[in-house]
Amino acid sequence: MNTARRVLMLYRPRLPGQRAQAIQVVHCAQAMAEDGAEVTILADRGTAPASAAHALSVLGLAPTPGLSVELAPLRHSGVAGIWFRRRLAHWWSGPPGLVLARDKRRLARALHTHGRAGHRIVLETHERDGATDPDAAALEQALIPQLDALIANCEGTLDAWEAAWPLGDLPRRAAHNGCAPGRSVGAAAGEVVDQIVVMGSRAPRKGLALVGEVAHALPLPVHVHGPADGPAIAGLHHHPPLPYTAVPVVLARARVLLLTLGDGVFGEQLTSPLKLWDYLATARPLVAPDLPSVRRALAAAPVAAGPTAGIFLHRPHDAADLLRALTLASAAPPRAPVLRTWHQRLDEVRDLLGWST
Repeated sequence: MNTARRVLMLYRPRLPGQRAQAIQVVHCAQAMAEDGAEVTILADRGTAPASAAHALSVLGLAPTPGLSVELAPLRHSGVAGIWFRRRLAHWWSGPPGLVLARDKRRLARALHTHGRAGHRIVLETHERDGATDPDAAALEQALIPQLDALIANCEGTLDAWEAAWPLGDLPRRAAHNGCAPGRSVGAAAGEVVDQIVVMGSRAPRKGLALVGEVAHALPLPVHVHGPADGPAIAGLHHHPPLPYTAVPVVLARARVLLLTLGDGVFGEQLTSPLKLWDYLATARPLVAPDLPSVRRALAAAPVAAGPTAGIFLHRPHDAADLLRALTLASAAPPRAPVLRTWHQRLDEVRDLLGWST
């Protein structure tokens, strides 16, 4: 076994599940396994049926040689915690490999308990908790000298880390999320439904209220698929979240896809939304707020916004400009799909993982 290709994904998702973090971690792990790595994910046990194969199927994936998804034997938090620590210690005591961590606190505890043990330590960060939490700031500062590399989910997150800490010559880069090739689904002629579709939360901070302000003037109804974590908005048609595997067909049949992002630094700077990559993989016109996070993701695709590309940006918080963009998109022809895969993302960070190209 090539021990440099022995990988622990140090994040503890609950599986089966389709939270954004679990989607990203499992897909990245599968891409590495398909590239020849031996990858381990230690996960909490979700609701029955709970098995590795079912957890993968919920995310539209099949068992892959080299990918080991281990589920805690019981859902009881105490038992699961003991199991996790034992399985982590077992992996850590094996041949030197790569620890790719999404969980800063668990990484710090593992390093404190077991030392480096010859492993390459790479932190993947999708946030800068230390900006608002002194304890998180101290944790980030203590971890940096122990890292071999840092991967950020987008340029805004990397900028925030570089502004906060003297990273020196620590190898680092931003690598946006991706999309599985099977999620690029084309709709046959005549199957497009006259709807504007939104995937996501209705929580007040997510920006959906602005859509409600213009719903009465839109040429098409707006259908929102997402958790009921906020009040229903008049003028919009609300639906429960779709199974992850059902999302691509609904997107491919919509007349227009609308991306909403919340107020504040996260939506504006620190995100590379998974749903944006699903949207881009379709042929449907796309409307999104003109934010740095969106512009940077489009550049990574790469695709330019504009009517010729079928991507219509609107000024954030501007209802009239949102109405303009949605009206134009409703009459626009299909656009060329753009598929950014998890394998492309892996290629971007291969040197940080210590792998040859």
